[in-house]
Amino acid sequence: MEFLKIWEILLRRKWVFLIVFLIFFITVVIGTHFSKPVYKATAKILIESSSDPQTALLEALGLKTGGGLNTKSSTSSDSNEYDTEIELAKIKPLLVQLVSSLHLKARDGSLIKPETLLKLGLLRKTVLPQPYINVDQYKDAGMIKIESYSTNPAEAVKMSNQLAQYYKRNRIERTKKEYEEARILVESRIQQVKEQYLKDLSMTQDYKIKEEIVDLDKETTVLINKLSSLQTTYEDNEKGIVEFDKRIALVRKKLQGMEKLRKDSEEFSLNDLVKTLQSRRDDLLINMASKTVDITKEHPDYKSLEKQVETIKELLTNEAMKVFNSEKYTVDPLYDELARKVVFDYIDKETAIARRSLIQRYIDVYQKKLLLIPIKSSVLNRFDTDTVVSKNTYQKLLGYLTEINVAESIAMTNINVVEEATLPDEAYFPKKSFNYLLGFFLGLFWGLVMALFIEYIDNTIKGPEDLRNYELTLLGSIPKIKGKPLISKLDPNDPAYEAYRKVFSGIHFARLDNPPKKLLISSINPKEGSSTMVANIGIMYAEEGKKVLLVDTDLRRPNIHRIFDLPNTEGFTDLLSQNAEIEKVIRESGIEGLSILPSGPTPPDAGLLLKSDRMQDIIKELEERYDILIFDTAPLIIKNDAMLLMNYLDALIIVLKNKMTTHRDISGVAEVLKNAKIIPLGVILNYL
Repeated sequence: MEFLKIWEILLRRKWVFLIVFLIFFITVVIGTHFSKPVYKATAKILIESSSDPQTALLEALGLKTGGGLNTKSSTSSDSNEYDTEIELAKIKPLLVQLVSSLHLKARDGSLIKPETLLKLGLLRKTVLPQPYINVDQYKDAGMIKIESYSTNPAEAVKMSNQLAQYYKRNRIERTKKEYEEARILVESRIQQVKEQYLKDLSMTQDYKIKEEIVDLDKETTVLINKLSSLQTTYEDNEKGIVEFDKRIALVRKKLQGMEKLRKDSEEFSLNDLVKTLQSRRDDLLINMASKTVDITKEHPDYKSLEKQVETIKELLTNEAMKVFNSEKYTVDPLYDELARKVVFDYIDKETAIARRSLIQRYIDVYQKKLLLIPIKSSVLNRFDTDTVVSKNTYQKLLGYLTEINVAESIAMTNINVVEEATLPDEAYFPKKSFNYLLGFFLGLFWGLVMALFIEYIDNTIKGPEDLRNYELTLLGSIPKIKGKPLISKLDPNDPAYEAYRKVFSGIHFARLDNPPKKLLISSINPKEGSSTMVANIGIMYAEEGKKVLLVDTDLRRPNIHRIFDLPNTEGFTDLLSQNAEIEKVIRESGIEGLSILPSGPTPPDAGLLLKSDRMQDIIKELEERYDILIFDTAPLIIKNDAMLLMNYLDALIIVLKNKMTTHRDISGVAEVLKNAKIIPLGVILNYL
């Protein structure tokens, strides 16, 4: 159904469709025929992405991964990567160089502006062509293409090849510059790191010398072992003192005369020789304590010291015995033995007490040294860490310097012109067969669009179906009649005659119970055929044997007299002004039973004349003389003459003209008639 509706629209708007179609098609044909041929030449450039190690290297150096150093951006897609390369191939310096070297000229003979090579309108690309360039990615591949267009094929080839070489050269120069900047940066950084590394080494060495550090771990182990050995010796010594105290206390219980022993003991203590021997003993004990840390008790040196201590102890014992033997206490040998035993134990105890303080002193010294180990270790670790960091950074930078040189050589070869432009075999534009076909379809498309658009903005009625939304009775539709519009001159079998016959029947059957005798036929707008409709309906009534009078009350633009070729010197206005009698102003039409009352001279105020009291009398008199009165009046949308006349007439018939009367006009008139409380008998659609 939609297709049929479109087809109907095309039939109605066939001239619009045809004209638009021909305009487009002929324009394309003429433009194609007279267009100067444009030739296209293409150069292809391969861009290879840099390897991942190179990318990691540059990122480690803090360099931007773009431009010459790295063609693959870490923050953009491949599409963005090639967008960048495309824009780099179109920079102004390259275009200026290209225009200058090839002397590219515009149509006026002057050198082309560089930006004009990239930005041309459709007119200058086709109808008035001049050289231009397009740079784009080649079919989603890792290449870009430089397309040059010119009316001279050789010039187009030179443009593509020259720009490709300029782009490659510029790319290499930028790459060299960027790598040189990177190299300078790395070399300066190497010197800084090297100086820091040597400084860290020197600080570490100075600290080791100052603190006499060789191996902290080994030193810690030695100190712990010494402390352990000294602690064991100290504990054994303490046990010996306790044991001596027990033995001395036990023997003293058995001995009598303790006061004498105490006195002798004091004399023994004050003896100069004893003091000398005790000093010698203390020195040997100190030496033994120090040896205990480094050697075992089975060591010959320790044994020698131990033997010397024993010798001193014997000397002390002998000296003590001399003091104790200076006076006999008893003749009991047992008592003498116990006394000697007390002396021996006393000497051993004194030796152990002297040893205790010496061992404790060494323990304190080694504990202090052990407590300093973590501090030394922390300081040394900090120095070592700084040194290691400096050393690693220095080694990495040396490696980076080598890799930059390698990466530079790689980057120099990752852009190559893989295909130079060659002379084209045929013109790129215009392609005649394609253009003709394109013009044909463009004509069809825009012809259809314009037909539909005009149909859309056209608010006129286009057939009986457009009247369904109005409360109007369609009495019939009249086709357009060629030549004279009167049906009296048509064959009864003519479709137009038959159409009037149907309209006449519609009027008759509209009011079977009260057929109208005084009809007013009017149109909404001028030139919609209401006068012709009045004439032909009058003829139909006359052919039925009725005595019919056609009254032209369109006092401003009368037309009935012209249809019947009658004079209009006297007429209806003369009757209204009482300047003539009815018999003198009525004319015969030449058709039996049909008379004409022309409008007469145009009055100064037609509306005022139609309101006169004379109107009713004239209509009443005419009604007595004729069977049917049919009035023609001014269009409804212009004057209200029809409203005035309807006060005296039976029915109103409205003539609408197909493709001329608008829906807005119909709605406006319907509203006016509704307010005037006039219900039309029906409408006739003219010129269907």
